[in-house]
Amino acid sequence: MKDERDRYTFLHEIGLCCASGFVGEIEVAHIRGPDAQFNKSLAGMGRKPHYVWTLPLHPAMHRCQHKIGEAKFWTLYNYPWQDAHRSPLHACLILEGFRTLGNVDDARAWLYARLTQHLGEVRNEKGPND
Repeated sequence: MKDERDRYTFLHEIGLCCASGFVGEIEVAHIRGPDAQFNKSLAGMGRKPHYVWTLPLHPAMHRCQHKIGEAKFWTLYNYPWQDAHRSPLHACLILEGFRTLGNVDDARAWLYARLTQHLGEVRNEKGPND
């Protein structure tokens, strides 16, 4: 239980939505989907996944995740399931590494860099005159 509380506190201290880049209030979003690459099984009905499988989301983004479904949501916000190094589960494990080291600032910087990289990729895909 202590590690679970520590994880949730850590995500709140990061204070950065991993999907929108919003800085401020976040909610802890659980990743329910299974993935063999990460040895993660599907969380059953009424059961939350292990605390490691969580990411910080702005409240509106968290509602959107539930409304449109996990796979669509995470792919839309550049966390494609099929790419092990960019999936939401990979991000969960990276943040857990920062948590175990007690390094909120580096976790926030990593998330910010990931968001900035994605925005640069989107701009490059559209071209300079779009």
